This record gives sequence, structure tokens and C-alpha cells, in this order.
Amino acid sequence: MMHHGNIFGSRFVGALGMLVLSPLLLFAQTNSWRGLTPLRSSRADAERALGKPAKEEPWGTKEYKTQEGIVFARFTSKSCESGWDVPVGTLVSLSPPKMPSLGKTADELEFVEGQQYQMTTDVADRASWIDPDKGIAYSVELGPHGDRLDFLIRSVTFIPTRSDNDRRCDGFPPYAPERYYFTLLTSRFINPELSEKDALNVLVADIDNLAAYVLANNGKYTGFVLVYFDRKRPFEFYEEKLMELKSLLRKRRPEYEDKIVFIEGGVREESLAEFHVISKGTPPPAPNPTLPSPQFMRNKVSARNRN
Repeated sequence: MMHHGNIFGSRFVGALGMLVLSPLLLFAQTNSWRGLTPLRSSRADAERALGKPAKEEPWGTKEYKTQEGIVFARFTSKSCESGWDVPVGTLVSLSPPKMPSLGKTADELEFVEGQQYQMTTDVADRASWIDPDKGIAYSVELGPHGDRLDFLIRSVTFIPTRSDNDRRCDGFPPYAPERYYFTLLTSRFINPELSEKDALNVLVADIDNLAAYVLANNGKYTGFVLVYFDRKRPFEFYEEKLMELKSLLRKRRPEYEDKIVFIEGGVREESLAEFHVISKGTPPPAPNPTLPSPQFMRNKVSARNRN
């Protein structure tokens, strides 16, 4: 996003360059298609509009065959899934076929950084744009266009909007899809297969590699470590280990003090440490826990006592 996503080190390719998109873009397009809207439509609504699903993936995405092509839809399968306070079976994302923007180039469409946000990946020929106000995610891929290669919109996915934040469950942070950056590297936070000392040392080594890249680029980037805890040990245990990790890193490389920022991301099924390298001045990664987290409870004191 103006390299709003990750900037990659030697094991990753360089950033994609800015995509510039133009006024043909969907005009007043919102995140609804055939009357189906994320967080407002149900599985039954989808079947009325699209028929029975032809296929269901293990991760919960359903495929519907229509005259226009395949439609992909995902529904909630449990209470507060992804942090949404909606009934089980509610639509959370929808990818229709044959959208007006498909196949358009960077020159033919127009996005304004700050209204839409570019995200790069560790794959040189792919990226995405997010429009959090309209609730639309665009997948972009390098491909042939006339006599040259250009970045083309390959798929469009309707997602919840920024204004849907009043539907968040207690214990989940605000929804900020434009800050769900692609992860540079993921490690276990306190790997249960290692001793606590060895687990921390592994993390220090991983973060050391991350910080070395940040330092080598003369202050252009900030490194972020987004840490998720799990429920296998007390919340206070993980907070203590995070403090130990910071202390070990300071002793090893004092110059990293203001180059690496730690963010407590909440609770997931497995504890994780996600690493990001982001252009200086760009908003930090948004926490995206999958389980209610004490950090985000409205009544934090009683929440911590319950853990």
C-alpha cells in the first residue's frame, strides 16, 4: 500500500510497485451481489439465490455453480467466528464471477491510496487491494495484456465493511482488513516441543534476522512481531514470556530497541509469532484473534480473573 504491505528481505522478492487503477471501477459498487451481503445474508438466502452448493471445501468455503460461473461463499460455523456477533450460518465473504473490474489493468482502473489499500505478497506476480469502506477485496495478478505484461484484477471478494464494527463480539478488536498484512514469517510462540529457554532462543534468532533487514535499510522500515497466545497455559504465563523475550533481545542487540515493535494480538487455537516488515509511517498490523481475548474485553479486569 504504497508498499502498505510487507517489504521483503533477501529471501523474498522486491515490492510490486504501485498499482494505479481508474474511474471505470465499479462506480457505486458495494459488497452485495444478487441480494447477498456479508453479515446480513444466511446460508438459506444463498441457496434461494444460487441453489444448492456443488462443493464444500474442508475450510468451510462453498462453491455454487451459476450461469455466470462459479461463486465462492464462506459462512460462519460457530458463535463469534472471526469475531462477528452473527448467527451461525451467516455469510462472511462472497466471490462472484464476471465482475466489471475483472481483467482491468492498473491503467484502466483507479484506486486512491487511503481509500483503497495495496498489499504485496512474497510472490512477485501477485498482490491485492482492499477497500474497507465498501467491503471489497481485489486479487491482482501479473498477466499478458496486449503486447505487454500488466497487473490485472483476477477476482473480487465481498467482505464486511468498516462500518460493520458494531457487530463485533466482546473480546475481539475492531475489524481492519486493510491492516491484515501478509505475514513475512510465522513461528510458534513458546513452542511446546521445546524447553521454555530453547523456545525463547529460537524466537530471538528469528527476530534477529528480521531486525537485521530493518537495520540494513537505513530506517525505511519498521519490524513488527504480532504475538498470539493460546489457552493451553495461563494468560499471565505468556505475558511473562513476552517480557523475557524483549529482555533477551535488548541484551543481544540494544540497537533494535526502536526498530522492532511487539503487538499482543490476542488468543488463537495455537500460540504464534507473526513477523512483518512495513514502510515507516504506515499503520501497524491489526490483531486478528480467532478466540475472545482478555486484551480486547470491554471489562478487562473481570476477563483476566476468569482466565
